[in-house]
Amino acid sequence: KGNDLYTEIEVPFEDAVLGGEADVYTLSSAVQLEIPPESQNGQRFRLAGQGMPRLNHAESKGNLYVTLRPRMPKDLSDEERELLTQLKQLRTERG
Repeated sequence: KGNDLYTEIEVPFEDAVLGGEADVYTLSSAVQLEIPPESQNGQRFRLAGQGMPRLNHAESKGNLYVTLRPRMPKDLSDEERELLTQLKQLRTERG
């Protein structure tokens, strides 16, 4: 949209919950996006100056907006399933 670019990245569920980093590919390179703990599906981050160059002003660029898409785990081990069950119980008890 204009000089702004939009993209989505998939990150592991654990990184969305606990925080982490993800590579985001821009027009010129890859940058690391710091994912804060408790990030939500669809949460959008703005990378200033990582969009398209402005017409007749190449030194000025739009922004890159990155939408987070946490990837749900598959093929859980028995231990992982048990830990998630414990988490569910703790959150239920908490109300």
